Amino acid sequence: DFAHLWDGEWEDWGEETPEIEWLVPSIIAKGTLIWAYGDKETAKSMYFVGLMAQMSHRGYDVAFYSEEMGRTADVRRLGRWAPDKEHFHWQNGKLLELDNEYHVARVIRECQGFDLIVFDSYSRVWRGYGRGNRDAVNCARVLRQIIEGTGAAVVMIDHTGFLFIDSEGNSVDMKRPRDASAKEQQADMSILFQSKGLWLGPPHPYYFVMTNMKPGRLENPFRRNMEIRDTEGGGLGLFGDGLEYVGASEALEPAGATAGVESFDSATVDPAPTFVG
Repeated sequence: DFAHLWDGEWEDWGEETPEIEWLVPSIIAKGTLIWAYGDKETAKSMYFVGLMAQMSHRGYDVAFYSEEMGRTADVRRLGRWAPDKEHFHWQNGKLLELDNEYHVARVIRECQGFDLIVFDSYSRVWRGYGRGNRDAVNCARVLRQIIEGTGAAVVMIDHTGFLFIDSEGNSVDMKRPRDASAKEQQADMSILFQSKGLWLGPPHPYYFVMTNMKPGRLENPFRRNMEIRDTEGGGLGLFGDGLEYVGASEALEPAGATAGVESFDSATVDPAPTFVG
């Protein structure tokens, strides 16, 4: 008997619409679900690592659950972005499973009152990966529970569909999340990451594009041309449309003297950027 779940009252659309609280103007809004996806080496993971590093220096509490990259690669790139250890919280390789209620409860407990939580990536933290729309919807429900339980914005990093050849023999680049259209449908915003031209290696900048694929949800259409550059002292900076680099101070781990080469190793790390907003 599910009668108790329905109180018989109709919804009221006349309520005052709450204002959007932007944590990062036009990109990250408080209490929203964002699906961020792209092909490999398109700056997905590193963009959000850099973004959270800069947010941490502004007093925002952020959490990065990293299941995609190895610990050594993570430490290397975190050292170059230099987050504030008091506000930047990081876990790597803990075998997090968001379809495990105990793991979800742990995340909510660890991130009470946080501003931003990033999971990297869908294929690593959701065991239903690859089973289509039903599992994408179930995952989104769990992410909404985390949003409700913590008050944070949540980002799920994901990949695009595989390349395919059309009827005329042309190579077609998929520009939607892999396996399930419901991923975008369930999110408040979906951001497509794309590389822009061939990267020539350090010290040359890495160019990429960020596009909001669902501008109607938060009424903030954007397509931003971005670039990552080496900065003095072995760090990284993000530059682009409407953005300017903001320096970071204390490193999470001692910043290495390997200014660029290892952090942009295509075999291990997505080339990527910092926050600037």
